[in-house]
Amino acid sequence: MLNLTLFYFNQNNLPVDKSLAEKVRITYLIENKRYLIKNFSRQMQLESILYSNTKEGVVYEGPCYHFNTQSDTIVKGQYMKGYKINEWLFYFNDGKKLREKQIYPSLNLGYYSIKYDSTFQLKTEEGEIDQYGKMNGKWIKYFENKEQIKQIQYYAHGKKEGKQIEYYDSIHVKREEDFANGKLIKGKMWDTLGNKMKYYPAFVYPKYPEYLNNYLINHSACAKAILDTQEIKIRMKISKEGKVISAEIMSKIENQCIENIRGTLLSMKSWKPAMWENKAINFTYETTIKRKMQKE
Repeated sequence: MLNLTLFYFNQNNLPVDKSLAEKVRITYLIENKRYLIKNFSRQMQLESILYSNTKEGVVYEGPCYHFNTQSDTIVKGQYMKGYKINEWLFYFNDGKKLREKQIYPSLNLGYYSIKYDSTFQLKTEEGEIDQYGKMNGKWIKYFENKEQIKQIQYYAHGKKEGKQIEYYDSIHVKREEDFANGKLIKGKMWDTLGNKMKYYPAFVYPKYPEYLNNYLINHSACAKAILDTQEIKIRMKISKEGKVISAEIMSKIENQCIENIRGTLLSMKSWKPAMWENKAINFTYETTIKRKMQKE
């Protein structure tokens, strides 16, 4: 008789009653204290296959595969004691072209990432990710459709640190920047002929004259009340003229308050727009608003 156990989960992978299940897990005892785990969607579409030494699958041990809705493999790798090891491969949704390769040198110490484009399968960027999921050490970014270096960047656990270099197609240096703890200290630029020119950063985020949490607390009673108990995640599109042209409230709050906060955001005064290579651009800005008011 086949030895199997069924488990039911919601979207957050928390155990629930069968009637509330969004995901189904079936575990099979395949040998002494070794289980095959199959995870299914609510419609019983196979999503992943893993192995564990417990039927609950608390700690994974062995091969791992994830599938798309056409049953193509889109992720494959290996676990040891619950940690990813060796080489993990992530494919675009067609299941054929490689999207990212992750190389794990040891348990729980981060990995080396190599990302690829979907057309020519050329590298787009590569570098180290630390155990907290943040960029670390040297990162190389490549020009589109050619494995020619566009940028060399250095990070210390998610923050830029030290010299950053950007190149023209001709391999000549375009921009050099020095960072400390994620903050720009100084920068230099050259034209395509190697002549020094006035420096400007490649990208500048849009900026509002006051802190966003102060603005919402002062202009929306709904936002002020909600921020006493939770954060508010928002997404806004800011035009190159500095106007808020769309606003979306991504947190779960009452519809009446959503419209109130949305209207408050749409009525904001002009922002300093985002800048790309010293030119104003449209930009979609996401942030999380917290209760604490900032000093002006």
